[in-house]
Amino acid sequence: MPNSKESQYLVEQLILANSFISRAKALEERAKAAGPTVWRDIRCAAALVEKSTEALMKTVPATKLEWFAKTLKEGHIRVDMPGPVRRDGYVVVRDRDAAALTEAAMRTECAMCTRTGSDVRACPIRQALLVCAAPDVVEDEGVLSGCEYERYATQLISGEEVWMG
Repeated sequence: MPNSKESQYLVEQLILANSFISRAKALEERAKAAGPTVWRDIRCAAALVEKSTEALMKTVPATKLEWFAKTLKEGHIRVDMPGPVRRDGYVVVRDRDAAALTEAAMRTECAMCTRTGSDVRACPIRQALLVCAAPDVVEDEGVLSGCEYERYATQLISGEEVWMG
């Protein structure tokens, strides 16, 4: 009798095998266009999956097979598509997404900003923008009277061409 973890894996194997075998035919035309042996390889893989799944199921007691049949009929496997790629505290995003976020931050926050001096240096939005959308010139912090992003935001709102990364 399989334990609960093995039962879960067997159900997953059944669902994956059923899905793979039933969907292989839908890929026939693409597989044949991909190369002379690709369709044959897919059919071989489907046959091996089916054969190995049948062999695994022969090891399951008959009393448990009914449970597997019901679970297979009602169950499904969910495939979660990955979200943003996260590595070592960073998130990888497309440049157009970063530009959209930069523009949104500049329009909503930076355009109305009145910070000066040390308040500008401490601004978390400016710190984030300096990392992902550094301006052409960063003001010398000793003479900083306002934030460069506030100036870019003003240009953006007035319709001027604005550097965006």
